[in-house]
Amino acid sequence: MSSSIKRPSCFARQPAKATYVLWTVLCSLTKLPMILILYSRQSTRPNRNWSFKQAFVNEVVKTVLDCVAVTETKTPQITRKSVTTGDYTLLEPADPTYYRERLKDPAIKPLPVGADWVPSAYSKERDADKSICLHFHGGAFITLSPSSPNAQWGPRNIANELEAPVLIVDYRLSCNLDSRFPAALQDAVTAYKHLLSEGIPSTRIFLSGDSAGGNLVLALLRYIAEEQTIGSDLLPSPAGAMLWSTWVDMSRDPRSFDYHVNACSDYVTPSLVAWGIREYVPDSESISGPYFSPLKHPFRTETKLFVQAGTSEVQIDDIRDFTKEMKHVPGNRIRYHEIADGVHDVFASGGDLDFQPQAVDAVRQSIAFFSET
Repeated sequence: MSSSIKRPSCFARQPAKATYVLWTVLCSLTKLPMILILYSRQSTRPNRNWSFKQAFVNEVVKTVLDCVAVTETKTPQITRKSVTTGDYTLLEPADPTYYRERLKDPAIKPLPVGADWVPSAYSKERDADKSICLHFHGGAFITLSPSSPNAQWGPRNIANELEAPVLIVDYRLSCNLDSRFPAALQDAVTAYKHLLSEGIPSTRIFLSGDSAGGNLVLALLRYIAEEQTIGSDLLPSPAGAMLWSTWVDMSRDPRSFDYHVNACSDYVTPSLVAWGIREYVPDSESISGPYFSPLKHPFRTETKLFVQAGTSEVQIDDIRDFTKEMKHVPGNRIRYHEIADGVHDVFASGGDLDFQPQAVDAVRQSIAFFSET
């Protein structure tokens, strides 16, 4: 890892944390008049095709995320209920045989994982012939939860267009104790096996993941493919996977984002990326490895992939290159879709940043692609 990733923030503990938060608030208030004036003119917005609201909200989100990352403010994560109730379900780990060598760790074991159904829980009677979507939210593996409005906005769009329930997995965030890799991937296997155990065939299961959640989807597909290579038939390939602004290269120095042509038009900050990598990747692993940087390790998958990116996000070059590399693998079926002027993760942020039509259209295009023979 580069020094910018290894080095923990000096503002992660009190009183430095409170000082930095106060400093951020004061600086933001000081800059506010200038920002309002600057963004009132279309020619001085980060993207000239954006509205005032899009430019302003993007700036606010960027400031908040940077403050959260610099102070390493963790997302509390607890099992909210000990049993399945209503639209919340507690998924029990599968048989140990499903967690083979790549998922084994002396300190990290498969645990029960919570998940939220939207818009309502799966019913064998009502949803018997419907496709089901399994979604993994973004947040650099360190923030957000399925119960947050931002994490549910995109999956609700899928549920509306698919006319079927979506299960959002509350996988373990790596900033918490004993939750680094492979904890989240263990939880992904647990969730996927749960749907299979419900009698839902793999041909009716679609995966979805935005940002870090997309990285997790690719890790799950790679794990399934590797198991199939050695003759295991425990986990069949799902029908399709939707990858929204997926994180495909953890080996890239986060500081390089500051020099990208889209640095001013994207809310992703180097501090957030560095913190996510530092917490997620164990010291014994290489950040260039296949489970962390799939851009460098294209692989064969039976699952159809729909890949989406926004032209104003800092990771667009990586996502474009990843798509090209995966298309070069014989047998892969991939559809790539760009949202003009879109920021990172329009799938989740489109509601706040006024990209609703584009986000919904992308969901529709993904479903249409999966319907093609």
